[in-house]
Amino acid sequence: MKKPKKFILNLYEILEDPNLQYLIYWVDNGQAFSFQRISEFQTRILQQYFRTSNVHSFLRQLCLYGFKMRKNDRNKKEYYHQNFKKGQFKDLFRIKRGKQIIQISEQQFSTSGLIEQNIILQEKLKCLQEQQQIIQQQLRIQCKIQLLIAQKIGKMVDVFLALKEFHENESQLRFKYNFLTVLFGYKPSMEYLQETFKDMNSPMPEFLFSPNVFPFI
Repeated sequence: MKKPKKFILNLYEILEDPNLQYLIYWVDNGQAFSFQRISEFQTRILQQYFRTSNVHSFLRQLCLYGFKMRKNDRNKKEYYHQNFKKGQFKDLFRIKRGKQIIQISEQQFSTSGLIEQNIILQEKLKCLQEQQQIIQQQLRIQCKIQLLIAQKIGKMVDVFLALKEFHENESQLRFKYNFLTVLFGYKPSMEYLQETFKDMNSPMPEFLFSPNVFPFI
């Protein structure tokens, strides 16, 4: 009895192992097979049985041995060969590794991989665009908040400057009144000034407000 190629034999034995069916399994009543959990499939099966961790290298080997790929109703990939079927161990030796790569089959495998990568990249790009829109919206809100804060600060500065100017003018008036009082003493004509400033705190000593006229006046 002729023996199948080692690659084909390993693949068949893996599919017949019930402990590995959560990674690779028969479909279509044993007419084809499929696999899932790619990362675990690479580490547990490819490295152990095929001495590689590159799933694309595994797919190229399938292509060299004449396997073809199709998609089921759920868009799940399935791989099949006319001499590779469940329970048909005796036909495995018929599967030969081609010396020349069939261009169409190789393109079919490589194109499917590129399509998957393109879909993943498009999803990542969409997420990045959504994040960018959120960041831009947050920046616009922050700019509006900073503008409002700047406007409020400007108004507060204007009020402060106005109050400062008012107090400076008030101090100058008090000083002038005190100076006149010291110079001329109490005069009836200055009662309106005294009435105006009587409630103001003067920087001059209180004795300077004495109504007594100096002897030299």
